[in-house]
Amino acid sequence: MSNIGGVRPHTLQPLDLDCLRSAALETNLIVTVEEHYVVGGLGSAVLEGLSELGISAPVIRIGIPHLFPIIGPTNQLRVHYGLCADNIVRKVKAFSEI
Repeated sequence: MSNIGGVRPHTLQPLDLDCLRSAALETNLIVTVEEHYVVGGLGSAVLEGLSELGISAPVIRIGIPHLFPIIGPTNQLRVHYGLCADNIVRKVKAFSEI
């Protein structure tokens, strides 16, 4: 299993469990990226959905840590919080080396 795909859910609730099931079974890693806190966001919803489905799958959640955020230009904030392509690729590569 080394397929790569993308899913852009339009809402967190209700989460499309059929889509999540397919993604988990067709890949060996799920990565969530959100311009939001990781706590209580998309990554949390994905983990809850996987649990509900009885599927064990590795998940990397990328987003803003649960801290008071800094303020600044959007592009600078994306880099600061790791919401940029280079960081996402680095985290996925690091996982694949485990």
